[in-house]
Amino acid sequence: FFSRYPFCFLRQRMLKLPAGPGIVLGLSCNDLQTLTNCNEILKKLLGNILSNPLDPKYRSVRISNAKFASQVWSVNGARDFLLSIGFQEEGDNIRFPEGTPFAPLSEALAQLDELCQYVEEKQKQPVCSAEETQKQPVAETKGNLDAELSTAIREEIRREKRKQLGDDLSLNSSEVLEDTFATLLRVFGNIRDHPNEEKFRRIKTSNAQFRRTVMDIAGGAAFMKSAGFQLEITETVEYMVLSPGSDMGLFAKKYEELQQLEEQNRHSLMEERRKQREENREAMRQLKNTMMKEMKAAKAAMQQQQQQSSSTSSSGSGSS
Repeated sequence: FFSRYPFCFLRQRMLKLPAGPGIVLGLSCNDLQTLTNCNEILKKLLGNILSNPLDPKYRSVRISNAKFASQVWSVNGARDFLLSIGFQEEGDNIRFPEGTPFAPLSEALAQLDELCQYVEEKQKQPVCSAEETQKQPVAETKGNLDAELSTAIREEIRREKRKQLGDDLSLNSSEVLEDTFATLLRVFGNIRDHPNEEKFRRIKTSNAQFRRTVMDIAGGAAFMKSAGFQLEITETVEYMVLSPGSDMGLFAKKYEELQQLEEQNRHSLMEERRKQREENREAMRQLKNTMMKEMKAAKAAMQQQQQQSSSTSSSGSGSS
């Protein structure tokens, strides 16, 4: 990339970013004022979540909110930044789901300040020499630069996500894998049944169900790659692709492995649910016993109180 497009500011920004370039790479391409405004809102958003971890109102922001839309959502790299640290798009909202690790938020807060300092320092330096500028006309290369920079940003963010998720399917619960295997079996089955139809070999990673059940699951993308799929990124769309020249013997082997894994997971899930039912029955039995004991104790207390009242009444009658 850099050997073909020797623009100084790109080389500086992509090779000397603060720690965690996968999180901040896209944001670094904005001017200082835009980045500063965006930084203030992001820091407030992340800070509120960390300060009030149990309060759901701080976990969600309306994307259509005028200030958020203009100073954050429309800023280059901001959306990828939020998604990379655990936020999810839900209709008109961007939300930090319950159960999502807080560690990436703390790291991101520190990196945002470093990033502003970094951009401020870099903008004080000469962007590029006249000689380098003349090597390739800007108008001729702008489209290629934008596309390749977008690709680099996405690749870095995916690497950060994979570090957090891991590449082993067994890291997921049986319930999560139930949906993952259902999606993968459908994808692999479509290719097996329609080997010459390209539409079954190219899956948009932005598809909501595919992203939720495969791309955002530990080991999901890694399993597909082990079967011959490759990530293909255009300027605006990302696909998982099994090219026509792929090793179909390997694909068939991984499909068979997938079926075995799904069967094992199904049995594990059945066993887990059986145990859960037994635990629920035992909990209900214990609750019933506890309630019976409490009712007996309450009945005994009432009888004792009645006896005491009767004794008091009898004593009063004898005295008179």
